[in-house]
Amino acid sequence: MKIKTHSLLTTAISTALFTSLVTSLVLTTSFASAGLYRWVDDKGEVHFSDKVPVAASKKAHTKLDKSGISQKELDPEAKIALQKKHELAALEKAEEDRINKIIRIKRAEVRKRDQYLLFTYENKGELVTSFETKIKMLKGNTAILSAHNERLKNKISKLKSKIQSKESELKIVNITQTIEQYKKALDDNKQELASLKTNYKIDLVRYTELTQ
Repeated sequence: MKIKTHSLLTTAISTALFTSLVTSLVLTTSFASAGLYRWVDDKGEVHFSDKVPVAASKKAHTKLDKSGISQKELDPEAKIALQKKHELAALEKAEEDRINKIIRIKRAEVRKRDQYLLFTYENKGELVTSFETKIKMLKGNTAILSAHNERLKNKISKLKSKIQSKESELKIVNITQTIEQYKKALDDNKQELASLKTNYKIDLVRYTELTQ
């Protein structure tokens, strides 16, 4: 009877061990085929599962191989941060290149202007004479345009003071158009004169620096 009891106990233990071993093998095979992941929840507890919860998948977690050894570290947040870092670096590089390009263009313009000044004028006196002559001519042209403009304005006043006819109305229209053209020419002259005076000062200073 004792021998039989011992035999039954041994059989029960063997069956339990076998069942446990089979279950373990089944779970291992299941995890190996589905993939096993290691992740930590907000409380700091470590979990192993074949699927990572959505909340945990957005944070750092680890993919394990069949032996349970870390195969790949997955960190979406770190990946996004690294991507943003690369994008920011690319933008900074593009801005740096843009600024350097502007600097190169400005330097090229300065060299070109320097060559023009040195090749055009033998001395400072020639430069002064050239600019003063241009300014004088521009002022004279402005005076002529102003005189013609005033003359046309007086002509319109006289035409308007008389009895209007189709002919006089047509003349007023034509003269008004001409006055508008004179006005535009005077505005252009004014801007050109201001620009000429500015360039005169700049070129005179630069020529002095180049020839000292």
